[in-house]
Amino acid sequence: MNKAKVKLKVASIFWAVLFNAMCLADGNGAVDRGLFEIWGPGLESQNIVMPARYFFIRLLNYNKESVPDKFESNFQITINGGTEQNKPCRIWSNILNRKDGSLIVRYKVYDQCSRLEISVKYQQQHVAESPYLVEGLINPDSCYCPKENIDGAIDSWKCKALPAQIRADFEPFQKIDWDVTRPKVIKQFDKPHSVSLCHYVIKDNQVYRKCYGNYVGFNMFSDSILLSLTRKAAVPDLEFFVNLGDWPLSAQHLEDKLPIFSWCGSADTNDIIMPTYELTESALENMGRVMLDMLSVQGNGEFPWNQRQSKLFWRGRDSNRHRLDLISLSRKHPELFNVSLTNFFFYRDEEDVYGPKTDHVSFFRFFDYKYQLAIDGTVAPYRTPFLLGGGSLIFKPHSKYYEYFYRDLQPNTHYVPVESNLSDLIERIQWAKANDAEAEKIARNGQEFANENLLPQHIFCYYFHLLNELSKVLESEVRVLDGMELVKQKNLSPCDCSQIKTAERDENMGKKSAKNSTLGRALIKDRFRGHHNRGTAAGDCMLHTTELDSKTKTNYQSVTEESQLDELLYKATMAGQFYETEQQDVRVLKGPAGVGLLSDAEYQKAQETHEKFRDSLKIPRRPTWTSAMSPSILDQLENESFWEWRKSLSKAQEANGFLLTPYEKNLEFWRQLWRVVERSDVVVQIVDARNPLLFRCEDLEKYVKEVSEYKLNMLLVNKADFLTPAQRQLWADYFYSVGVKVAFYSALEPAENSTTEQVAEGPQGSNINDKKELETDIKALEQAVEDEGAALTKIIAAVDALVAKSNCKEELEDFVNNDTRVLSREELIDLFHTMHKGPKVTADITTIGLVGYPNVGKSSTINSLLMAKKVSVSATPGKTKHFQTFYLDNDIILCDCPGLVMPSFVFTRADMVLNGILPIDQMRDHIPPISLVTQRIPRHVLEDMYGIMLPIPREDEEDPQRCSTAEEFLNAYAYNRGFMTAHGQPDGSRAARKVLKDYTSGKLVYCHAPPGVDQSTFTLYPERQKMKLLTRLVPPREARALQLGNVADPALSLVQTESHENLECLPIQRNHAKGVASLSIDGQSLGYSSAKPWKEFNKHKNKGKKEKARRKYAYLDQH
Repeated sequence: MNKAKVKLKVASIFWAVLFNAMCLADGNGAVDRGLFEIWGPGLESQNIVMPARYFFIRLLNYNKESVPDKFESNFQITINGGTEQNKPCRIWSNILNRKDGSLIVRYKVYDQCSRLEISVKYQQQHVAESPYLVEGLINPDSCYCPKENIDGAIDSWKCKALPAQIRADFEPFQKIDWDVTRPKVIKQFDKPHSVSLCHYVIKDNQVYRKCYGNYVGFNMFSDSILLSLTRKAAVPDLEFFVNLGDWPLSAQHLEDKLPIFSWCGSADTNDIIMPTYELTESALENMGRVMLDMLSVQGNGEFPWNQRQSKLFWRGRDSNRHRLDLISLSRKHPELFNVSLTNFFFYRDEEDVYGPKTDHVSFFRFFDYKYQLAIDGTVAPYRTPFLLGGGSLIFKPHSKYYEYFYRDLQPNTHYVPVESNLSDLIERIQWAKANDAEAEKIARNGQEFANENLLPQHIFCYYFHLLNELSKVLESEVRVLDGMELVKQKNLSPCDCSQIKTAERDENMGKKSAKNSTLGRALIKDRFRGHHNRGTAAGDCMLHTTELDSKTKTNYQSVTEESQLDELLYKATMAGQFYETEQQDVRVLKGPAGVGLLSDAEYQKAQETHEKFRDSLKIPRRPTWTSAMSPSILDQLENESFWEWRKSLSKAQEANGFLLTPYEKNLEFWRQLWRVVERSDVVVQIVDARNPLLFRCEDLEKYVKEVSEYKLNMLLVNKADFLTPAQRQLWADYFYSVGVKVAFYSALEPAENSTTEQVAEGPQGSNINDKKELETDIKALEQAVEDEGAALTKIIAAVDALVAKSNCKEELEDFVNNDTRVLSREELIDLFHTMHKGPKVTADITTIGLVGYPNVGKSSTINSLLMAKKVSVSATPGKTKHFQTFYLDNDIILCDCPGLVMPSFVFTRADMVLNGILPIDQMRDHIPPISLVTQRIPRHVLEDMYGIMLPIPREDEEDPQRCSTAEEFLNAYAYNRGFMTAHGQPDGSRAARKVLKDYTSGKLVYCHAPPGVDQSTFTLYPERQKMKLLTRLVPPREARALQLGNVADPALSLVQTESHENLECLPIQRNHAKGVASLSIDGQSLGYSSAKPWKEFNKHKNKGKKEKARRKYAYLDQH
């Protein structure tokens, strides 16, 4: 750039800044309204009903050129509205700065408003024609008010003339007789595994459909736009078919020309083209759940053109061979490109050549670069409209595929054309860099094209035109056919769709005047008088909802996570209703001990429900496929199959009322499972020994057999060192009875010395030194062994009965021979060597697929087998992300699948926390899981483990045999560990996390019994191990927090424990020393001595002495 150009550029910047500072005002200091342009459909809200209205503001200089300056802060934009009940309308708005001297203002209306005022001020002065007053009913998008026919809608929406693409699409279909054509369409395209389409009928402005194919999840887009159109206009009776896939269907070589609506067209098909589902959804969900739309893409770019990098930026997956060529081209010219692949699906075997794949990038960051590439994927790139809207220069290769607006795009005006094989791409980029001004002009033309043709208003207009043109060529009678279902409108707002003015309505309805007002009405008005004025500012103008103070009923603020109450209030807000509360008498209710848990009756009912619907718990299957299918078709089939599976589970759960684990909802993880199953000879499910049935997926075993009858299933019970030999025997017998091969293993202790195994040892071990207590334990264990032996006899008898009925007893015994020992590493490898004897997936090599829930120890198991850390291990569930293979031996391959949470029955969320399915650090309510812990683990075990004393239930109020409540246990634990809040209260949440982590890690052991075995006899805990002091003096503050019935008082009363009966057998002596009180039992001092505050009386008995204020009012500081 020479000096003359630099001076010119500096001068232009100077005059632009000077213009903003001075020239906006005339000699009297008033802003020149003529220097502002304001336009857009948002200024006509009574006629154009969209989910989000919008309009544009542009600042010009005296040459009518945009002034690119950071002027957003100088604008004051308010949008106020009122209902016919004189209440403020709920309106949400936001402003997008396009960095080119213009703004986009979007707003969303939640109420039916009778008036609207849009005020646009610059430096506190109105500009252009501001304020804009909109009279008449302004409906939210959720109103069902089809007030005019489709021709009237086209006029009131100010739609352009019939698009050329629609004229071209209907050229082959001048007349459509569905009575003749319908059977041909169904016969041609009713191919469930490869084609998905929906047959629609609009009758009396109601939408009906019947879908064909296995994967019809994309009907959500066509359903939504049709329901939205029928809310806005009286659509004529119509019948048509919508293709739900990407590829156009109506091939030109077919004998019959079949009218099919599709998202995309091609040079060799006759499909009638609609806006793509991505563009359609961006119009329907503007300012909703969709972040990327044609307006936000213009307002979220960070840099203007002259600050963007002069490189071509692209990210995408490998859905086209030319995309791989792009990667090769970029590596030869890194100074021109920033491109990479984000996923490999179609060319996975070439990932080492064109990889590595990179992370996804926010679409808004695309426009940090000047150049973009609209290269085909499986069909036309659906991102093209958004690329045009972002203001970058588009390079578009030639393609046979097209979208509905391509016909109006002009090469070298709106984009730069490129050969389909990208042979001239380098030359085109170099031209753009050398001619930056021309490149910027083409980029701005493309953005202007998007603003004139691809915004939400234009999308709705295109659909209006499309349906209107279809109605002109239909000859057959439109009727609702058998098998069609009504597509219902959802979440409609209560709206009055009449156009009668307020005064006329009052006259017609005989509204009472103020003269006829009664005393009751006056009292009501007086009570709620504040409600009418809370949304009014000075000058009787209605406030925007974001300007309302904290006294208003609805508080608009950013919410990232909602409680149930927040969710309720949000739903009430969206429904147009308010909730009021009055503070009256307050009562504090003490919750039951088992809060958040099921009662015995509820537990039994839930068990029956689980058993009844056990067959409904399925995992997603990989759809049937052949080698002739293209990768894109297979991808679509898998996505649609997965979507249907998720819907079926959701419906079953909602209809039958059972609780499921939060199963994996990422299709990629299930794809990993499918690949592991297909390439494995033996599929081993690794389960946690403490609750094997929760982590076992029976349907996975069925799926393995569906893939190949030669594949085998096996359970590997990890963490088996938590089980005693008797417990392992019971589980081995149970799995033998159901024909499942099982092996016990411990990844942390792969070798177990059976000679040192303590037969009678419970989960916590036993170090009892007292002879009498040892004899008592032995008797209890002998009785438990007898009870378990009886249960075991029943199970064996049931197994024998099942096997006797089978014709494959020898085969069953050959494979299902469950060893109860905890196998060593060598023994487990020997088992893998010998268990599979049939045909193998890989010749002479046995592939062992390892599958299981997160955090059951798959990675630890592999590391122990390989005797090296080959797989990352973490206490957080879900460390492994991709399946991996390892050679365990010359003829054994281990195939590790990522941890999958499969759908499984569970009773409460507390169960999921204790089983490690839900993260402990993310739980919101710690009381139910701790309540479950205190129910499962005996009181004395908790006291021994943590060295605490739990309060005894008061006999006059509660069941003396009940378990400790969660609050009692947590308070005692928190005091013992010093976990206190800033207010001196025990920190129950912190204590709960510590205890729950002890439970999941196995420090606190609770093992579930197999079906048919009494849980009380299955898990045996040792008697009290630590010698517990029979008396203890508890400080008053701690005693109150622990809710103890007997508090240490000045008389040195004893706080009695559950071993109170032992006190009667021991001589208790009270020793005395000066200023010290102590206790001794059987001549042995208990070591408690303290001078204060335990003294019975003041030493000097100074009754007349003035008492210190801190002592006098100490009760105010008590818990």
